[in-house]
Amino acid sequence: MLHGFNTVVFLIPPVETVFWAAALVAALIGTIAGFGFSSILLPVALSVFQYETALALVSIFHLFGNLGRVGFYRGNLDRRLMFLFGLPAVAMTFAGAMLVSVLPKDPLRLAVGLILVAYSALGLMGRQVTVSPTASRSVLGGGVYGFSSGLVGTGGPIRGAFLSAFGLDSGTYIATSGAISLLVDLTRVPVYLLSGFLTPDYYLYVPALLAVALVGSSLSSVLVGRIPAPRFRVIINVAIMLVSLRLVAEALGLLKVG
Repeated sequence: MLHGFNTVVFLIPPVETVFWAAALVAALIGTIAGFGFSSILLPVALSVFQYETALALVSIFHLFGNLGRVGFYRGNLDRRLMFLFGLPAVAMTFAGAMLVSVLPKDPLRLAVGLILVAYSALGLMGRQVTVSPTASRSVLGGGVYGFSSGLVGTGGPIRGAFLSAFGLDSGTYIATSGAISLLVDLTRVPVYLLSGFLTPDYYLYVPALLAVALVGSSLSSVLVGRIPAPRFRVIINVAIMLVSLRLVAEALGLLKVG
């Protein structure tokens, strides 16, 4: 048994071992935080694979991660919020993507980053922003999230901020966030595949990505059950803060983007 395991490990190029390790970490952290899969894994993937391949693999992994979140927490899914937030997100993702070549991204990236830094800072100081998830606020949040995803390329922390402000419990937050993100994934992953981003050489990576995503989601489901609600909110705010600071650094040219 051990000999077989060593054989499998030997067949994986050392540089790709880093990619798979990062994928497991991304699945674990991304499931708990509700976002962060791409923020963690894409920079690693870009150092290992060509751009199109990296983008395709990470997007597929992102989709599988969302399937894992929805699957393990399906009993907590808020379907009303999923559609009110998710459908405008899908529409505005297309709108944002169409404006990529027209609107300057750095000022918008900086504005989004600074707003999210302020939001997460308030939460970490014990002054968490909370609002009721009305239909209008859900539609607005989904629209802002989708537009940012399409235009700036970053929407996860915005989705996390809105859903966290809605005061959802940990299971509902994870399941609903995953379902909303899954709707967006289902619109972009087929585009990458039809564009030939994933060549036949990497088809066998797909089931492996699914396995890693499910393992990460499974491990996170064990951890989340042991995290008290106040501490869970701290984790969300810390994650939003870290990703937002990266956005600010990228906008100011202090950190190279992808």
